[in-house]
Amino acid sequence: MKQYINGIFNYCDRWCERCPLASECGNYAPYFEGGAEQLKKRDRENRLFWKEVDGKVADTLKFVNELALKNDRDISDIEDIDARKKFDLFQGEAKTNAVLRVGRKYEDQVDDWFDEAAEKYPLRAEDFAVSELKIAADAPFENIDEINNMIEVVFRYQLQIYLKLSRAFFSKGKEELGEQEGNDSTGAARLIVEFIDRSLVGWHLFYNTFTDEQESITPILFTLASLRNRTLKEFPEVMNFKRPGFDFQKN
Repeated sequence: MKQYINGIFNYCDRWCERCPLASECGNYAPYFEGGAEQLKKRDRENRLFWKEVDGKVADTLKFVNELALKNDRDISDIEDIDARKKFDLFQGEAKTNAVLRVGRKYEDQVDDWFDEAAEKYPLRAEDFAVSELKIAADAPFENIDEINNMIEVVFRYQLQIYLKLSRAFFSKGKEELGEQEGNDSTGAARLIVEFIDRSLVGWHLFYNTFTDEQESITPILFTLASLRNRTLKEFPEVMNFKRPGFDFQKN
């Protein structure tokens, strides 16, 4: 019987179609109808995709930090803001909700930017869903596939950043009260950092592609970067957390 990676699904992004380890997941692989070899082939393709995206994180973070310095903007921590959307306090024992408000702010920024961009650029929505926006094939860009891939990445993580922030703070409160064992809060925070990093790579690409929109993209980059920095402060062991499978990948 196939031995799957124990607990691999506990700290994943639930994006099975883009997962580089779907063939190692007991919650997914047994039900994949394409066969084991086809799934392994897709895993390899996904692994290459994420290796390319993740390989751009360092340069992106450097770019955002330099942009912040140029704009005299402090992104070392979040700003105290009012959320436009109604804030739901389902994080339970969380000590603060300021970080979650910034997560909500980012959701709004994404929606607002793409709403306006859809009217200016050859963006097409499939099934009338904003989350299915794609650059049209006749767009005047040489890297249409890359743009569309990163649009997909940004939309995929847009809501998950807030949801994982909620989980992280919920677990942190429970852990501090002694009502929950383990370090689930740190594991959730590890996902948040990954979602933010990959989203930043996407927005960096948009910044360089939609050059007329750099002024409107800059605040989004700052929101994500400041949220990333605050997450690292709230969960100082986050980068030491090892997720089953994902942080022990085979080459």
